[in-house]
Amino acid sequence: MPALILTLAAGGLVLLTRVVIVPWIESVNAWVIPQDVWTPLPAARSIANGDVFHMYGALVGRTGYPYTPALPILLAPFSAIGDHFHLLGDYFFTHRHPMMFLVLGPAEAAVGMFPILFVAGRSVNKRGKQMWCVQGLVFIVAAWAPVAWFHPEDTIACALLIAACLCSERDDWRIVGALLGGALLFKQWALWPAIPVLLAAPRGKRSFTAFYALALPTLVLVPFLLASSGTWSSLIGTRASLDLGQQQLWATVAFGHRQLANPTLLRIIWGVAAVFVARRVGRRVGRRPTPDMLLAAVGTVMLLRLLFEPVLFGYYLVPAAVIAIIWCARNGKPFALRALTATMLCAFCLPHTLPQPVFFAMLAVGLAYVCGPMIEPIVSRSVDPSFPPTPTPTTTTPTTATTPAPGASV
Repeated sequence: MPALILTLAAGGLVLLTRVVIVPWIESVNAWVIPQDVWTPLPAARSIANGDVFHMYGALVGRTGYPYTPALPILLAPFSAIGDHFHLLGDYFFTHRHPMMFLVLGPAEAAVGMFPILFVAGRSVNKRGKQMWCVQGLVFIVAAWAPVAWFHPEDTIACALLIAACLCSERDDWRIVGALLGGALLFKQWALWPAIPVLLAAPRGKRSFTAFYALALPTLVLVPFLLASSGTWSSLIGTRASLDLGQQQLWATVAFGHRQLANPTLLRIIWGVAAVFVARRVGRRVGRRPTPDMLLAAVGTVMLLRLLFEPVLFGYYLVPAAVIAIIWCARNGKPFALRALTATMLCAFCLPHTLPQPVFFAMLAVGLAYVCGPMIEPIVSRSVDPSFPPTPTPTTTTPTTATTPAPGASV
């Protein structure tokens, strides 16, 4: 129930902020809507019109939809409703009051918030006011992705990754693989945080876990790849705009003064770092990591992402921060102040006048406070006490019974 109520509140918050509050603050006679809200609309409209596999084509946009296809499929009914009532709203043809936003904006907020709130509630053994507290604190952090920046695919993928870590405790690795595959169908970056979970599967179950996590999403993408030559370039060739967001200190050295940068190589290095984290977890706890250790590994991989992105946006912080808050709630660590700090860090990534070295120093300190307890089991040299040690086999030497000699006392 709290997850549903907070989801409805997220939809109302979108309309209240973008239609009423922000236009009033900026004194403009128009709704203030981020352009990212329209990113999945052309692809969702293509699916609603029955042209499913051409959503990555050139007619859909300049590079096609830049992420894996699950979100436009999820939003297709809302696009169909808007088109049925001839509501206007588009990335290229802007309007002061695009009525399509009244449908699409709350829909993106709702589909992005409900999974992460539901998983947060299931991840902790709390009821009543404590459940409201956990989900409310997760709400104020996670809302920066689907409510403020309109990227619901980030929170959906994060929720599926968390659910996969929790399901590993039940030893149902088919469900774990399916959840990882679902995350990958919402966003490409889910491949890297899935690596620690895949390598944690028992040897006898690792193959079909990888099949559900990797092979099934690949089979889903095959028709899209065959239908349009622009699919591959849309998925891996999208450039990062260095004029938007908070540019990394090393961006000028790596990319010069160009407006667009190709971060593919950096994301491959991020994948190598994810493998290192997975191997670190394997060496720390052996063949069967606990769900909390897997959560820490996934959160650490998402935190490492911030080192390899040319520019940072506030919603990039959401997956690592949400996982850190859930980890702290599960392990008895203080998490209320950490959730408030994470919320302020997401807001801190908005445009400001601080020098970039000062910005990144303050961001590093804040993230160290929020995520420190989560990454401590990964970097610590001590053995995870929650993991039962593997028993060492012992051999017993059989003893031969001797028969006492006649007349001997026994």
